[in-house]
Amino acid sequence: MEFDGTQQLLKKGEHYETYLYHGFEYKVFKDYYPLLAIHEEFYTQKSIYLEGLSPVQFYETDDMFVLKMDHVEGEPLSELAKRDAPKAFDIMAQAFRKFHQVTHWQHSLYHLEPKVKYDDLRFIGHALSRNRNKYKDAFCHLNMDLSSVLVTPDDDFIVINCEKSRLGDPFVDYVRTYMLLEQSSKEYLEIYKERVLPDMWEAGATEEEFENAKKAFQIIDDYKEEYDYINFGYKVKLYPAIEKLGFEITPGFDNRDQVKVFYDGQPSKEIIKELLLLLTCEQELSFWDEGYGNNIHDPGRYISVYNLGTRVAYHFGNHGWSSGYEKMSLDDMADLIAKNWTRADGRSAYNYDRFVLIKANLNADYDKKAWFDKL
Repeated sequence: MEFDGTQQLLKKGEHYETYLYHGFEYKVFKDYYPLLAIHEEFYTQKSIYLEGLSPVQFYETDDMFVLKMDHVEGEPLSELAKRDAPKAFDIMAQAFRKFHQVTHWQHSLYHLEPKVKYDDLRFIGHALSRNRNKYKDAFCHLNMDLSSVLVTPDDDFIVINCEKSRLGDPFVDYVRTYMLLEQSSKEYLEIYKERVLPDMWEAGATEEEFENAKKAFQIIDDYKEEYDYINFGYKVKLYPAIEKLGFEITPGFDNRDQVKVFYDGQPSKEIIKELLLLLTCEQELSFWDEGYGNNIHDPGRYISVYNLGTRVAYHFGNHGWSSGYEKMSLDDMADLIAKNWTRADGRSAYNYDRFVLIKANLNADYDKKAWFDKL
């Protein structure tokens, strides 16, 4: 998306910037950010709006990396707290109650299913949900700090920053905000414990549940750094290096976290080898091999490749069958990719034609040791 120069920067995040432009806000994500995550954020925010929990409506744009939203005026609770902290946290308590009262939702919203290592899944599941026969899932904001609530000129409030909202047990929302304040302000934490947290105890949460939820969120936070790197953090350095080799990077298909690495013409074996050397086992490269097999139903194979250093691991398949993992030298794999560069399969939705696909290798993400054992 191109602005006409009148845009005003409102916020700069780690992976995005937000601008005020012609009466609307535009959240512009970095071009390495997963399209699936942007897609999820859009539908989460849409559900929040449709349920009446926020007046901020989101709109699709013709740029997959840009979200458009209504601009609302208001004073953040962080500013109000400087003058009257108890009042600010009383409003936060109201915001929590407003969110948590919605237990019969009419519109889809993602459930709280944190991404963690397999060994932690059982503990996380128990720690973030109590007896579901007694406690129903509700809208949980999961990012409720003093900047997530605006006080309007008519003394009402608006909840913003809802992109992390999920369906879950309401008590974990209180725990999450406790941890956010614990890291930022001991003074505000004490007021939060006095003005907001009693609602959690009155809802039946126990000290043990509270401490276990804190441990669960700490595990999630620790793993998130690793997960973010595997899924898109590496792209900050990887994508410019790929482009320096003469390739063009464009979004992949169906909002999936993948990109097309395109080369107009026939790249040499040496250039493709340089491309493979830029990758690690934590990325997957896939392409179409036309010369494999003579079966009329499967005239070729789709290959997924993982760089192991001096060699690559790969597996292949087509239309309902697949192989185990095999090994090949970098030179031989580069040669195979070069031979197939201009040979589009002509059949699949991807129709590989002068490009390969690159995406995160989630096999290495979820259980790296088990994955390496397979190799």
